[in-house]
Amino acid sequence: MRHMRTVLLALDKFKGSLTAADACAALARGLHSAARGTQAARAPEASGASGAPVSSGTGLRVLTVPVADGGDGTVDAALAAGFVPLAVEVAGPLGEPRTVRIARRDGVAVVELAECCGLVHVDAPGPETHARASTRGLGEAIAAAVADGAREVVVGIGGSASTDLGLGMLAALGADLRGDDGRPLPEGSAALRSLVSADLSGARAALEGATLTIASDVTAPLTGPDGAAHVFAAQKGAPEDSLGQLDEDLAHAADVLLRDADTNPRRGPQSDAFAGSEPSCPGPVPTGPDLVPDVTGKADTTDVSGDPTASAGAGAAGGTGFALTLLGAQTRSGAEVLLDMAGFDSAAADVVIVGEGSLDAQSLQGKAPAVAAARARSVWAQGASPQRQGSSVSGSGPTSHRSRTVLAVAGRADLRSEDLTAAGIDRVLTLRERTASDEDSIARAAELLEDLGRQLGHELGGDPA
Repeated sequence: MRHMRTVLLALDKFKGSLTAADACAALARGLHSAARGTQAARAPEASGASGAPVSSGTGLRVLTVPVADGGDGTVDAALAAGFVPLAVEVAGPLGEPRTVRIARRDGVAVVELAECCGLVHVDAPGPETHARASTRGLGEAIAAAVADGAREVVVGIGGSASTDLGLGMLAALGADLRGDDGRPLPEGSAALRSLVSADLSGARAALEGATLTIASDVTAPLTGPDGAAHVFAAQKGAPEDSLGQLDEDLAHAADVLLRDADTNPRRGPQSDAFAGSEPSCPGPVPTGPDLVPDVTGKADTTDVSGDPTASAGAGAAGGTGFALTLLGAQTRSGAEVLLDMAGFDSAAADVVIVGEGSLDAQSLQGKAPAVAAARARSVWAQGASPQRQGSSVSGSGPTSHRSRTVLAVAGRADLRSEDLTAAGIDRVLTLRERTASDEDSIARAAELLEDLGRQLGHELGGDPA
């Protein structure tokens, strides 16, 4: 009897073209259209299952797990994993009201900074918008999740519009932040230098009974040449000649938070949160003869001995990572968090297809494609696929090591073959190879992914090409 190969699609968004779920759906359609005798069978409806159809009699079984890495698309990926949405109204990056979604399931809520107050909601980023942009909406969404009964809140913090050190978020949660005039601190990065006192007790009280998990792939410290100001602020509209002052303002405000909130890293109650944070990207897993690729990204060379501002990830989202850690949050790789939610390891897949719009050096620095490839290699090398309760995918038992492969699809790819091998990716197929221009590949992304799916369907289990 012919073995039915399980193909797991774990795609991130194709930015400017398709959400992660839409990209998975387009590729799945192509895989099925290539198969002989497709029947109306469907994947088992486990919690959060995508409902991808099964190609019967052709040796292919297709499952989909839309993924994200903590940036935009994080809530979409959680909803695809079986979470349900809760609509709440929050302040956008410039204070405008926005209705956003919180994903929730079994006491866990997922909140996405990019959806609440991300850069995507600023039409023309510039010095004025950057000076005003705030994370208040994120704090309001976290508060709403806790009020709804969440015991754990996963906070995806990619795609921010602000460099406000998360002060807007803290204020929305109940922190008392005062400027040099004794009044409540205004919103935005322009007010950082005016902060003279901070009392975080109100914010901590608002979170009583709930834990926070930061989902992020950013390892930047808060300040310095690799920090929030110098690396990220310009793309949010900050003038290049202001970055040095902004860096100093972040350092000043962080010192006030540490001092006035009684969170000195050598004696304060929140020092354990910094010391205990997991790396923001997964490390290599020893696996014997089949090496699992190292997707740790940039080496963390920051000195974290007693200085929370130097901790990896403190500079994420304009310093929001630092502020969340003051509230006791622990940091995890965003992609790892979303893969866990979807039950990725339980799929027992023979073929894993990863991908995103642009596959480049940044993709190897803790982004979803590299993390999913590494996870697949790790599961295969361990020789077991534990079935997790509530997982959104399920499959058959392990198969021959030789038949297992990790493929990647992307709008475009700019990686050397040795980089792909190190990341555990066997082969890349791009949309750009099938079109005359980047613009065409973006405009026709769904159609081209379906074409790629047909090609792979023939190769993996459909009619001979």
